[in-house]
Amino acid sequence: MSIKEVEDRLNNSPFYRKKFRKVFGTDRIKFEHVAQAIAEFEKALITPDSKFDKFLRGEIKLSEEELEGYKLFKKLGCISCHNGVNLGGNSFQKVGIIHPYPRHKNTPDRYQITKNEFDKNVFRVPSLRNIDCTHPYFHDGSVRTLEEAVQIMAYYNLGFKLSENEIQKIIAFLKTLRGKLPEILKEN
Repeated sequence: MSIKEVEDRLNNSPFYRKKFRKVFGTDRIKFEHVAQAIAEFEKALITPDSKFDKFLRGEIKLSEEELEGYKLFKKLGCISCHNGVNLGGNSFQKVGIIHPYPRHKNTPDRYQITKNEFDKNVFRVPSLRNIDCTHPYFHDGSVRTLEEAVQIMAYYNLGFKLSENEIQKIIAFLKTLRGKLPEILKEN
């Protein structure tokens, strides 16, 4: 959506006007308010105390399959983009580094903002926290399963065609990233 479309849609909603008035003290919702609200919301989506966090603290052990998935995740290079406390969300990267990824005409990538050719198929690297319960996947929701998402990323960005066994091990690891539900999502 354009900035005007976002502002118009929110300003036409009594619910959102009331919520934004309470937080920002204004009767007119501006795009800057929307960006600020989204940024604050995203900061609240930290989900600590996942099985993986407990493993890193030495409190528990991962299963053999989960540990092998973690080792593959590192060995294949997934961790070069999916890093930090949320295993992603820290950078923008190109989809299709090794093999060109099919680009759709109206893909909402960084190019739409910068108009720099280098930014075609460049997106924010998503956090992998709770990834097993956030389908569909990718910037456009075009990938329905985690298995398919892992295979696509391995092929287009790392140059590997993974076996079913390797995919299942990586997914076993990814499932260890599910943490406690953030308080903001528990509110009505």
